[in-house]
Amino acid sequence: MKSASQTHLAEALEAKLMKDEGSLLTGDALRRALGYRSMDALRKAISRGTAPVRVFMLPSRRGRFALARDVAMWLAAQSSTDSDPITRRHRKEDNPM
Repeated sequence: MKSASQTHLAEALEAKLMKDEGSLLTGDALRRALGYRSMDALRKAISRGTAPVRVFMLPSRRGRFALARDVAMWLAAQSSTDSDPITRRHRKEDNPM
């Protein structure tokens, strides 16, 4: 279940992506948004089926595409995970209770 802050963050990220790139991300914009270091890394993730969002092809278009909404929702979900010990430590320091 998503929290209100996660939903708000996803909406803000989606608005930013839509403003900057439009409703579909492809190529370098998709690579940057998902945090891959290179296009080869993104291509490998797509071919292995390990890309974190649904990536699809469009008829009569070259390349692979992802919806800005899907990318924004994934990014917002990642920001709320507690799997990173550095993030957990900073949260504890910021909120000593």
